[in-house]
Amino acid sequence: MNDIRLIIGKNIQELRQNKKMTQFELAQKLNYTDKAISKWERGESTPEPEVMLKLSELFNVTIDYFYHEEHKEEYFIKQGPNRLRDFLFILLICIAVFTISTIVFTAACMQKTSNASRFWISFVYAVPVCAIVIYTFFRKNRIRLGKIISSSVVIWSILAVIYLQLLIIGMNYWMIFLIGVPIEGAIIIYNFVNK
Repeated sequence: MNDIRLIIGKNIQELRQNKKMTQFELAQKLNYTDKAISKWERGESTPEPEVMLKLSELFNVTIDYFYHEEHKEEYFIKQGPNRLRDFLFILLICIAVFTISTIVFTAACMQKTSNASRFWISFVYAVPVCAIVIYTFFRKNRIRLGKIISSSVVIWSILAVIYLQLLIIGMNYWMIFLIGVPIEGAIIIYNFVNK
């Protein structure tokens, strides 16, 4: 039993050092103390199964990696798509959405009809569309704060679109924004409970 603890500890230490992480930095990512990390690495204790799963996700290895001294190719998980590439793709989508809004607005203004000035709302419609696209990026990359902020922007921008659309036809229902308060609260609670 003691040998397996030493193997697990050595593997955790090796992975941590390969990522140029201190024990404190690893502890923060796992919501543990650096003393616990130190104990694992010395083989005095082993992480719980849930923590082993987090470690495997963090270091892109299978759980089997921790239990063996020799590391086979099959123990390494190939990393997913590059975050920078994903972010640039999402940025291009948002630019495309606002470009379409600009084209719609410009085309409406060129018509010189009395309703053309109302097409400024096409820019407002672009905000929730971009926020949804950005939310998918944060969700895919498991960035909790980004998910909270982008989902909030989705909710409030959709409510703004509805309010402005109603305002254009002459109905001032500002109270529609009150719907966003419990939804916002639910989003925040869900993200912190589902930590």
